Amino acid sequence: RTQIVQGVTQSSVEAVFEDPESEQAYQEAKNISQKYTHFLLENSEALKSIMEIKNTDQDLSHHGVTVASLAVKLANELGYTDKKQLELLALGASLHDFGLIYTTIDWKKTEANMTPEEIKEYKKHPSLGADMLKDKKHLDQSVLTIIMEHEERSNGKGFPQGLLEAKIDKMALIVGLCDYFDKLIFIEGLTKEEASKKLSFDAIGKYPLDMVNGLKQLLKNTV
Repeated sequence: RTQIVQGVTQSSVEAVFEDPESEQAYQEAKNISQKYTHFLLENSEALKSIMEIKNTDQDLSHHGVTVASLAVKLANELGYTDKKQLELLALGASLHDFGLIYTTIDWKKTEANMTPEEIKEYKKHPSLGADMLKDKKHLDQSVLTIIMEHEERSNGKGFPQGLLEAKIDKMALIVGLCDYFDKLIFIEGLTKEEASKKLSFDAIGKYPLDMVNGLKQLLKNTV
């Protein structure tokens, strides 16, 4: 059942990626994100099952759904219980890397393997995505904020704006942390166990400590 639910959600994200102008595609993805959020919260084993579905072809929409899964569960563990907020978090997380489609680089490379010019181009993707979507009246503001701010860091060393923690949307920080973790797996090729260990020392200072500890605790039940 989990693979079917994950696949349907991934397909709805792909439809928005392919036609961001379409209000119908967005509303369909929004409706499916609502159901997906409920599926995650009502099934204690759902996250573990989702994390077992490997993103072998480094698919961006698959990555988005994985990040959404982690983000919803983490937010809920941190005390966020408003259903609408969690549903929009799931949608924003699913679409967070939308701007990468419009960059001119191979985003599947690690930053360590990118040239300075490629890194500069890579760092444009949050604003590229937000700029392309900001005039679409059917888009929710909280989704746009996640797309724009998911690469910001608590220490002000993120991008594109270099915001400090107090200025960064909390849902965007949650998505950023979960995005960072999943990219250790599907870009850097680490196992879940290796990625969890790296998270322990690499994420400190970049993300709020309660979020880092919350994700580590969540991962204990899935690895």
